[in-house]
Amino acid sequence: MDRLELTLGDVGITVEGVSEKSSSRKCPQCESENVHRAGAMMRSDLRPDDDCELDAHSDVAGAWNVLQKEVE
Repeated sequence: MDRLELTLGDVGITVEGVSEKSSSRKCPQCESENVHRAGAMMRSDLRPDDDCELDAHSDVAGAWNVLQKEVE
């Protein structure tokens, strides 16, 4: 984190740490909280009215959710 703050600070970008806790509990594509986890992978549970088929590494899904939350 220090290296990132130092590097980005040189060009005027501020870095703020956020918690990653529970960040992959929902699908970043359809925002469903019905996700199936198998090890490090997560998949949005398919329901009859849901066409989301996201299949992603949970770290990627978590990072995507954190980004969406911070950009709002």
